[in-house]
Amino acid sequence: SSAGAVMRSMHCYLAAFLFAAAFQGLNAKVLRVCESCPVRSIKEALRLAAPADTIEVDGGLYKEGRIDIFKPVRILGINHPVIDGEEKGHVIYVEAPDVTIEGLLIQNSGTSDLEEFAGIYVEHSERCRIIGNHLKKNTYGVYLSNSNHCIIQDNTISGAHDQEMTAGNGVHLFYAENIEVLNNEVSLHRDGLYFEFAKNMRIAK
Repeated sequence: SSAGAVMRSMHCYLAAFLFAAAFQGLNAKVLRVCESCPVRSIKEALRLAAPADTIEVDGGLYKEGRIDIFKPVRILGINHPVIDGEEKGHVIYVEAPDVTIEGLLIQNSGTSDLEEFAGIYVEHSERCRIIGNHLKKNTYGVYLSNSNHCIIQDNTISGAHDQEMTAGNGVHLFYAENIEVLNNEVSLHRDGLYFEFAKNMRIAK
């Protein structure tokens, strides 16, 4: 029957998807970023990384301007590396599915009356994970736009109290669904948590 054919087609598609995901995972590699490593910048590591790779960033100070992530990768901080935006715009910008940002100290986004500059700005993403980071002196801490099925957990987010007129929110969600915001500490922002057109949320301390 036509219904049976559709079911068989869906099963074949799912099997192919799972096989591709497993194959991708088996071929994932780890790139290390540090002062004495062959790869010394996060931007260079992102250029070299393939989907599903992990980029380990060793402790130190990284001033690379805005860091753009356009592929599914995990960025893992080792020994609390500092990612400094030098007050120029977003510090980290994400537009890809399955991105994890974990264990970084992210500071000094830009300020603007027209743009929502953030320590971590994510848009058009699925299944992002922002875990265990320290964000300080950013206009917005974490900003998710048109993104779904993400987790924001165990982060410490502190704004700049001397910039109250231009301050943004600690966690800002805009057109987001199925987001978990768990066990974060937010201070010195205009609003700690601010949700616009957000659905199916789980918020817990």
